[in-house]
Amino acid sequence: MDKRSLSQSDAQKAIVVEICIETATLLTRLRDLTSAIKAYKEALNFRPNDPKVLIGLATLHMQVGVFLFFFYFEVNRLTAKN
Repeated sequence: MDKRSLSQSDAQKAIVVEICIETATLLTRLRDLTSAIKAYKEALNFRPNDPKVLIGLATLHMQVGVFLFFFYFEVNRLTAKN
């Protein structure tokens, strides 16, 4: 593979990663966190060390974790009253 082919391949990967990031951002705004995580994971297939992807994915996992914690806490609180 020559340098030109390599740079085209890198450029194509960069475009796909940006599309995945934008898709994940839109899905996050729509509160479809599961699909947003999938979009970030798809980006990792092309750029496994991309900081924007890793930070976005970590942020989503934290949001999901916080949501699950409060959901679990609320369910326990409500069932304890009965």
